[in-house]
Amino acid sequence: MTLSALLISATHSPGATAPESKVRDRVMEQLRDVKTRIDGIELYVVQVDAERRFSYGVQPDRQHIFIRFIADGKSGWDEIALKTYKTEQTIDERLSHLLWYREMKGKTPAEAIRYLEEKQSTADAEELEGAEMAVLDLAGHLLGKPTTEILGITETAPISGLYCILSDDPQTVRKEAARALEQNLRTHLKVKLYGKPETDQAVVRAAVEVFGKDAYVAGDVNRGYRKELSDAPVDDIVTAMIALRDLGLDACEDPAKMSGDQWAQVQERIGTMSLIPDAPLRPAWKSRVNLNPRLGRIYNMHPSCMGSIIEMVELSRVIRANGKKLMVGDASLVGPGCSAWQQLAIGMGANWVEAIEKPQENDVFQKCVLRNPVQRTADGKFEVKQSQPGFGVEIDEKKLKTMTRAFLSL
Repeated sequence: MTLSALLISATHSPGATAPESKVRDRVMEQLRDVKTRIDGIELYVVQVDAERRFSYGVQPDRQHIFIRFIADGKSGWDEIALKTYKTEQTIDERLSHLLWYREMKGKTPAEAIRYLEEKQSTADAEELEGAEMAVLDLAGHLLGKPTTEILGITETAPISGLYCILSDDPQTVRKEAARALEQNLRTHLKVKLYGKPETDQAVVRAAVEVFGKDAYVAGDVNRGYRKELSDAPVDDIVTAMIALRDLGLDACEDPAKMSGDQWAQVQERIGTMSLIPDAPLRPAWKSRVNLNPRLGRIYNMHPSCMGSIIEMVELSRVIRANGKKLMVGDASLVGPGCSAWQQLAIGMGANWVEAIEKPQENDVFQKCVLRNPVQRTADGKFEVKQSQPGFGVEIDEKKLKTMTRAFLSL
């Protein structure tokens, strides 16, 4: 049986058991002899005052948490978004959903990863992923190895960064597209779409007017064209995609909530436009078993949604074994998570990465970072200039503490 057939079969096999992860085996083998224990965990809350518009609603602002795991004076970092909160809450109340991180104090990196694996059935995927990323970063520092090397992802070619625009106003789209060009992000652009043909066509038209038809323009509808599964024909979705394709849209992410067969039907009928499955890949430990390689041509490894970096890397190998392409999405990251995901994207050989720094939204990270191994090339691509242990990001935590909205040591 071919790999593709096996994967499709697994999708329809009740109770299919996940094959062992070779990536996990590789990681745990290297961590086996690391006896240093986690002796500190810190959470830094950063305010981001930037409105984001999605097909499902508007977010006027947000708060992000920079996560720091500490062992023997070395640090591992990541970043996740703070869940909904009320302004009158104390910091302990606001971060109460992360207090379980304390259970990892006193554990070695290998023990912490096993602990996170045990919680996959009960804990939030974003919280699991954030902790695992920080532990893997820390482990790299303790071993003196890049985390990408620990994970076994070794590609090094620079990749394109993709600027994301989250607005349904064509004038704002033009303004943000011009900002992307000013930042030398000229080859790829992404626009949020809203499941409304007239609105979406106006957004795409505005983006292409500024970027030109030679650029690669992708859209993300967050299932806006069909929010619930339905047996209805997909003609309306196909019509919407073709109209956007003819205006210059090259790819569309999660156009609707669809079955695997419906995904395949739409992809077959829209010609050169590529569908990008995102939601069907969450979390990675499930999708690597149940992956349907007929969903689209490009598969999104979405930050804050994979649940596990180790399982995500394993999933990326399954996707590429099926002849499909990868891209790394964004969770509107503004801090240390950007560099980590850029390095993962480069190492996995992704076509582009959306998780890029956003100083126009929040520049705290830029003001506090002491070292970042990821640099921009003259043509606007992202590359690892010189590999460093872990993900290689060094932050002035004392300065960061003075610039954050709140701080909590676990």
